[in-house]
Amino acid sequence: MLFKLLCFVLFLTATLTSIIFDPDLASAARYDYQVPYIKQLDYSYPNVDKSESIGESACAPTCLTMLLQYYYPNGGIDVPEVYHSGIQGYGYHGPATGYKNVSFQSPDPGLDIVDKEFRPFYSGDYSGLASPGAAAQYLKDSWEGER
Repeated sequence: MLFKLLCFVLFLTATLTSIIFDPDLASAARYDYQVPYIKQLDYSYPNVDKSESIGESACAPTCLTMLLQYYYPNGGIDVPEVYHSGIQGYGYHGPATGYKNVSFQSPDPGLDIVDKEFRPFYSGDYSGLASPGAAAQYLKDSWEGER
């Protein structure tokens, strides 16, 4: 069910411009779901320490978190947990003390915030969503059970 809703939300986002220009679509039935509104830039520098910033790379985790907070209001889930679930396009395989939230999206600094001795433990240079399949797999693996 959650995956179907996510697909619907992505489809709705992609077709939003046609609603603006088509008056027949603009007068269609309106559904008002109380989905929490989260701003991804609240999790970016200067709102948080540079080493904790997810910055411009958190659009997919932010969307998923809004849906998860709606469906699982007592789940205690927030953007950083979803961001670090493995759905981003880079990896880190090294000591926990060397891990930093890395964002390669401009204006974020990428690996510049990581101490030089830990940089070799990072793979990939894309901090956005690895693929829609990665998000779907995260939802299936972590949230598919009963509410």
